Amino acid sequence: MLKRLLCLLLLCVLGVTLTAQDSTPIPDADIAVMLKRLHDTPTYINFSTDTVKEIYARGQKLGNRAPVFTTLGDSDTAQGAFLRPMGMGTHPGFYCDLGDHSDLQAALDFYSSVPPKTGISNSFNNTSLTAHQAFSAVTMFDPWWAESQSAECKVGETPIDCEYRLVQPASAIVMFGLIDVQFFSVDEYKANMGQIIQHSIDAGVIPILSTFVVLEENPKQDWRTSIVFDNALLDLSEEYQVPLINLWREVQVLPKKGISADGAHLGYPASGFCDFTGAQETYGGVLRNFLTLTALDMLRREVFEPDAPMPTPSG
Repeated sequence: MLKRLLCLLLLCVLGVTLTAQDSTPIPDADIAVMLKRLHDTPTYINFSTDTVKEIYARGQKLGNRAPVFTTLGDSDTAQGAFLRPMGMGTHPGFYCDLGDHSDLQAALDFYSSVPPKTGISNSFNNTSLTAHQAFSAVTMFDPWWAESQSAECKVGETPIDCEYRLVQPASAIVMFGLIDVQFFSVDEYKANMGQIIQHSIDAGVIPILSTFVVLEENPKQDWRTSIVFDNALLDLSEEYQVPLINLWREVQVLPKKGISADGAHLGYPASGFCDFTGAQETYGGVLRNFLTLTALDMLRREVFEPDAPMPTPSG
């Protein structure tokens, strides 16, 4: 398994084009049904289910902390423009312009109130062991990736176990797909994601899933397979009754679906990574920042602090 993962990482870095393992053609009619489902699924689903509340209650008994979250994902999650600017500066959101969404300041304050680890001020600028370039869902259970990144991880401990033990989060942002769609069948992907979900539930961590985006003209990542994978995520969200952000739906109106010039990763402007006065209507990365902060705020209001007063938006 380790040799295979190292080979996959090398191929990714070198830009080698591979296709998903399952080469069975997907009928156009099936793709059309899946596309309609993605379009019709709301942006946020299953954020306050009984299951979510039960996961939170279990996590509280295990010592998990509501104002702490972590991230699981590939380069779209590991890069510095995702969430990190929200936690930098002299106060939460210092580098952000919330515009008409000033009510989100409460989320910035809440998730900046407890350090996830010694020397790390807040969850927004925490460097997660479970987010790294070329990571796939299966990487979460390979101990080599934990031991190679942190001396604090125990021998034989997986990245997800080490991250959850060190950080004690109540929730985790989870988005995999860019690598998975190149190497795994939908059954493998669904099984790997299901394992992440169940592992998180057992640890008392609420997994917040996200659909992902592949351009139809991208030669390295099969667009049709990505549609099947995204539908698998919708299935998993319903099966486990855990939250999901339908990023795919929201980027459809953006130029180039919000993807950068490299044709694969979410795009950002040169600055203003959390400028919510309009940049989220052009750049997929800024939009993901906005949707993720909104999702975290929903979890705060509906599960962590259900009795807290709702701030009045400015404008």
